[in-house]
Amino acid sequence: MSPEIDIAPMRDADADALSDQLSFDVGEWSEFHATYGFYIEGVGKRTAILPPDWEYRLVGVRSEATNHATGLCRDPHDLCAAKLMAHREKDFEFVRALVDARLIDPVVLQQRLASIDLTLVQSDQDIDVLDYGQRNAIAWAAGLDELKRRAYLPTSSGALRQNNIQNRFTDSRCG
Repeated sequence: MSPEIDIAPMRDADADALSDQLSFDVGEWSEFHATYGFYIEGVGKRTAILPPDWEYRLVGVRSEATNHATGLCRDPHDLCAAKLMAHREKDFEFVRALVDARLIDPVVLQQRLASIDLTLVQSDQDIDVLDYGQRNAIAWAAGLDELKRRAYLPTSSGALRQNNIQNRFTDSRCG
């Protein structure tokens, strides 16, 4: 488990400055990090490439542990879409673990990835690079759906075939 929590101030007029301040005050190697064992990384609105309408699918988290304050977290499919668009090895592993645990549906993930209109994305990356990444992410998610279906097909004896899903891909980025 990662000791990092990304927080993106969304409504503040100076959200980027607030994001930087969070990273400074409670970020990695801060007193907060030493005390609580995790740290906050302030991120900006342009950090993640997200499907449209993600704001309407935010999931509220509230408990005694949050002192009854409500935190808003991304829908798991939106989170996984953003992670696949980032193209980091650790994110592919994270998404695969959520699929294996049946916390996300690869078909929904493919739909969310395909819904991203790259012409609306604010990024320093070239549109051709983003397009290539989006196509690869969709193909990779489609591969997860195929593996999910194969893992639970009945065999001729009627028993369930237990495929080792993690070893089915030699290249987790499916290129």
